[in-house]
Amino acid sequence: MSEELENNEGFKDEFYFLNKESYPNDFLPIYKKGNINPSRIFQSAVILPFHIPIKSGTCVTMMIDDKTAFTLVFGEVNTTNKFTAGIVQNKPFEIPVSKTVAEFNLISSNELFHKDAEKEGFDLLSYLFDLCVEKLNFFITSYLITTKDTSVHQVTIKMFEVASTFRFINPSNWKYKIGLFLFHKNAPFQKEELSFDKTQEVIWYANVINQKWNPFILPEELMLNAKRNFSKGLNKEAVIYSQTAFETFLRTLLTEFYKEEGKSIEEVNQVYEDYGFMGVLKREFHLRIGGRWDITDESTDLGIWHRDCYALRNRIIHSGYTPTHDQVSLAIGSSDHMISTILDRTSLKKKTYTKVFEYIKKRK
Repeated sequence: MSEELENNEGFKDEFYFLNKESYPNDFLPIYKKGNINPSRIFQSAVILPFHIPIKSGTCVTMMIDDKTAFTLVFGEVNTTNKFTAGIVQNKPFEIPVSKTVAEFNLISSNELFHKDAEKEGFDLLSYLFDLCVEKLNFFITSYLITTKDTSVHQVTIKMFEVASTFRFINPSNWKYKIGLFLFHKNAPFQKEELSFDKTQEVIWYANVINQKWNPFILPEELMLNAKRNFSKGLNKEAVIYSQTAFETFLRTLLTEFYKEEGKSIEEVNQVYEDYGFMGVLKREFHLRIGGRWDITDESTDLGIWHRDCYALRNRIIHSGYTPTHDQVSLAIGSSDHMISTILDRTSLKKKTYTKVFEYIKKRK
């Protein structure tokens, strides 16, 4: 979502490193060397969720193609964090905090920038911001590998503040128009207070976790981790967690089946060692709860899960593939739905697996 800002007061040109004064001597010669004749500049800035200890004003320019360049300029914002040590009535303590500002500058002679791009809407702005974040992550990865500073990580737009200002600049006369682009809606807000009944349920379930009464807690937690990573834009992690949740759920379920059949945990371990996850999937569940377990049949829930989650997870792990937003949504949805399908079939066997049914009926 973008919004044009009618009142430009407070958004002064000198707030940016690349501005009317610095552009001719400090930036334009770089683009000229790359045979780029700038006709439009897209500019924005974000505050990173961490600090990169690099001198303010440091520039990195990357050529994208023969008509486009990207210049990243680093700044720093120094502020304080307040904490109360758990006693909110006390005057809060303050500690100094530094965060890095990343200024994005896309410089182009491409036709894409010749139009009134600020009126082109969400799709163009999404493309431009995604391109800038991609190049920023190249630098972050280089910094991480070079310095081994593991407090730094790749970023997504969902890790930034709710929105950022941007402007399209005509460098020939330095006229520009400012807009506001909404990255996400994850602003902190006060949630509705839990009802008495829901509060009691939370308290009761805390004791379930403490006493380890329900073995299905871990797969539930893993699936929630998948959804939380997805909300933060961590697509690879979201898919890996969703598949891990499904595999953990199946192993837990088979373990509980074996217990009710009088078998040992060692026998569960042995069947996994003998046949592996996919082998266990194909041979152990049909005879207990029925259903169709052909992973090649994409007309079934299992076939959809195999295509949308399992195969995608393998692409991520084996080739470093980065899934799209839609692919992650399908992966989590297919995994979550397959778990629900298996729970439904298990419920039909509640007379055979009475303890398992007691565990899972709360989840349903």
